[in-house]
Amino acid sequence: MTISQKNLEVIRQFGGLNASQEVCDFLKKNKLVLNVDADSSSVGGIDVAWAKVSISDVESNIVSLTSRQTHSAFAPARDGQPERLRFENIKKTFMALDINQAAKDVFEFRKRAKAAK
Repeated sequence: MTISQKNLEVIRQFGGLNASQEVCDFLKKNKLVLNVDADSSSVGGIDVAWAKVSISDVESNIVSLTSRQTHSAFAPARDGQPERLRFENIKKTFMALDINQAAKDVFEFRKRAKAAK
């Protein structure tokens, strides 16, 4: 998984992504990793958060075109916990990602890269 330590801590704090063993095995077997980029903060009494999730090739770092992205705001801020909103965005985005289509993107890019050599 390509993810910052800060985002990994947020995911763990709020219970994880609950990815199925089937998804984990598929990614591992095909040398793919999950990419998670997200952030959150409280601004003027409003929690704001965003997340983007995609997959990439372990070795070449080819990233899928298929990804999912979310943005959200919650007013008033919930006990100053923008991290909870960030987690909710990460999980929602992960659940919406079409893993099979994202993998097909990476497989096609791998094929093109190999043919270009």
